[in-house]
Amino acid sequence: MKEIRIKVFEKIRDIPYHISESVEDQGFRCWDKNRLLLNEFKKLGYEARLIVTKFSWDKQSLPKDLVLQAPANHDVHPFVEIKIKGEWIRVDATLDKGFSNFNKWDGETDTSISINYDLICTPEESMELNKKEDWSSKGEEWFVFGKKLNEFFKKIKN
Repeated sequence: MKEIRIKVFEKIRDIPYHISESVEDQGFRCWDKNRLLLNEFKKLGYEARLIVTKFSWDKQSLPKDLVLQAPANHDVHPFVEIKIKGEWIRVDATLDKGFSNFNKWDGETDTSISINYDLICTPEESMELNKKEDWSSKGEEWFVFGKKLNEFFKKIKN
């Protein structure tokens, strides 16, 4: 089963990271990819849950001029917890292999979280935030910011 977990993780991780730039644009950002990973783990019969972190854009490894264009400094980022041998294991499939800091997973232990986070929400708080998170409803300014992030990421990817 370990090999299957790794294969599922890598398949989703390797979907190119892309933030939606309009309502019609299919994105594969952190929420999309980690929700997909959650569903795949559940299909395999695992107990899994989405956990949300709160973060600040100004604490990320991004150019200051880009950070200043964020419609808000505070945001949220999800990752998946999967129960393996009675332990909750953190898995974040956000960044594809084009990023120098993409996650590799051994199928048994925590991966790193793809952002510098301020705090990790409880499972209960995470459930509520998951219900509310919808990039397409955030407003046009977030699509503009998403496009600028995509342009930056294209420049730094291998």
